[in-house]
This record gives sequence, C-alpha cells and structure tokens, in this order.
Amino acid sequence: MIAPIDWTIKTTALRMIDEPRLTPIPNNIILNKVITGLGATYSEIRADRHSILVLPHKCQINNKHADHQSIDYTFPVTEKQSTTHLVNHIINRKGRKVKFLSTPEGLGKVISAIQRTGGNPYTDYFLLLDEFHNLTKDSGYRVNITSAMSHFFKFDNKAMISATPFKPTHPGFNGFTFTKVDHHRQVRKDIELLTVNNLGAAFKEYIDNYKGDLLFIFFNTLNGIHALMQNCNLQNAANVYCSEDGVKNFDLKNFKNAFNEIKPKQVAKYNFLTSSFFNGLDITGLDKIPDILILTDIKYVAHTIIDPNTDTYQILGRFRPDNYEDDQRDRYNSATHIINTRHFANVKLEDRVIQEFPSSKKRYDQVIELQATTTDEFLRIEV
Repeated sequence: MIAPIDWTIKTTALRMIDEPRLTPIPNNIILNKVITGLGATYSEIRADRHSILVLPHKCQINNKHADHQSIDYTFPVTEKQSTTHLVNHIINRKGRKVKFLSTPEGLGKVISAIQRTGGNPYTDYFLLLDEFHNLTKDSGYRVNITSAMSHFFKFDNKAMISATPFKPTHPGFNGFTFTKVDHHRQVRKDIELLTVNNLGAAFKEYIDNYKGDLLFIFFNTLNGIHALMQNCNLQNAANVYCSEDGVKNFDLKNFKNAFNEIKPKQVAKYNFLTSSFFNGLDITGLDKIPDILILTDIKYVAHTIIDPNTDTYQILGRFRPDNYEDDQRDRYNSATHIINTRHFANVKLEDRVIQEFPSSKKRYDQVIELQATTTDEFLRIEV
C-alpha cells in the first residue's frame, strides 16, 4: 500500500539538490519522490553533515562510491570491510564530512565504529534509508535486512526515501511527515505487456525478431537466465549482472561473462540482470540507447514475479542521461514485460495477511522453543 500523504511539494526542479525545501533532507520525513533519478542520494552525500546512507544492495553502494569517492569522503560498508577500516576512515577525515554507504546489515558495524572513536552515532550523524521499500521486499530471503530498524528510531536525525514507498505501520513512525513530490511534468512510464503460455518460446520469438543494438533483460533467476541463454544460443553474445554469489554460480557453469557491477563500456548486446540491479542504480555512459525486457515466469519460480507498483517502475528508471540538465530522465527506446500465468494462483490481500500474523508468530515461537531443547549443535545454530 502506498503511504498516505501529509504534505505535497510542487516543484519544477530536475534535481533534489536544487529544491530548497528538500535540501538538506528534512528530519523525520518519509519522502515519496515519485520519480527515480531525482538525486536523493547525491543530495545527502553533498550535504554539509556527517551521514550514514543505507542502500539495499552492494552494487548500488559500489556505484555511488565510484561516482563520489574522488570528491566526497565516502566509504562503502559491506562484509569485506572490518570495523577497524571504518574507524580509520573516521580518524583520517581531516575536517571532511564522513559519508558511510552501507547495506542494512552493515549499519551495526558503522555504529560500533563511530562509538569506538568516541562519537555518538545517534546525535552526530544523519541516517537516510534510501530505497526503503526494499526492507520489506527483500526480507523474505535476507533474514537480517530489517535489523537496521532496531537502530533507526534511536537517531535524532533520520529520513526514509523511495520513488515507490510502502505504508509503514510501526508505531515509531507516529510524528513523521509523509511527503510527496509533485513534479509538474509527466511521470507515467509506458510499457507493453505480453501475456503468454510458454515464456521460453515467447522469449525466443522476441530475440529472433529483435532489431535493436542493446537489450537489458531483467529476470530474477540465475538458473532461468542460464536456460534461456542456452536455448537461444546467447552464451557468446550476453553478459549477466548479479550478486557475487551468482557470479560464482555461473563460473561453475563455465560461463565467464557474469559480473557484480556494470561497466558501461563492457556491456554486451544482450544483458541479463537479477533483482540486485532493479533499484537505486544509475546506469549511464552507454554508447547506445537500450531496450528493456522484463520477464516473469510464475510457473517456474515465484520470485521472478514482478510487482508493477515497485519493481517495474524502478527498473524503467535505471537508465539515465549523462547530463542532469536533460529533462528526459529515463533513457530507453522501448519497454516490454513478458509474463505467463497460472490458472490457480492464490492471492492474499493485506487484511488477510495481517489476520494471519498471530498464528504465524505462534508457530515461529514454537520452533524457537523446540530449538532450545535440542542437543544437536548444528540445529541449535542453524535453524
């Protein structure tokens, strides 16, 4: 559900940093920026204050750090960096404003590092949860992603931003301002929807008839991507962009063109991307304007399902002009979504899901109680 609006800001600014009512980002605000590419992350990195920016995926962190590290004092926080590395970054700042770019799971490490240097993270730093809808969307497979919220409400200065926000229900959000940006320009995105019975056959037909020069294919399944490349003989004409674990998965399949970051000058004619690249990533510097193909194979695996209120809108906003003065925010030729259907799909509305929470929580607590009684060390740790 999209969050209710308490305040609407009407603006003609192309960048958030050019809108004085949003720069610096106000405290205790949940901002629906409506369009992708408004520059919320850029605005906070340039803000004259210490900041912790929480981004959903490592590829976004690396992308933003690469753009800013030569000018701003940014530091990427993933599992590769120890608390000592973060402490050294703070100590060596030489009067500069510290800008930590962290995954949600890494926020605790940032807080620990600040405290080790004698600072107070909750008063000295502004906390921004960027693309915060991912805290909900990714919680099904990232068990610790919501751990950031245990720290969020402790910060004196904080905000959450997304172009596709969900309605938060935590009582801690009482007193927050829900703000929507009215851009005074067209924000609707056009896309062709193709409903098919056989996704593999439909994809092959699309590829056989594709006359463009550059195609980005968004499909959230590593095995599904591998199968499509084999069926259409694309192994020598395609790149795959996925998580670091996904790159290792393709390496085991003897496919060497899998990467965990996008380098514009090294893209192939056909480029497959998993969900790590759906949100918050600026894809610029391409020599050609791409076409976009989104795939959903509900018969194969459920996590390929694309949410039109979040995933589709975010995907179409990945491709940006190199010049911010260009009003054409999204840079692609065409967008197509191919989806198959299942005749007997179960759909649960929000009220039904909320009703089931107590019984689900009860079953979870029972499993935890049983876990505490086992003498098997593996079960005590892993379950």
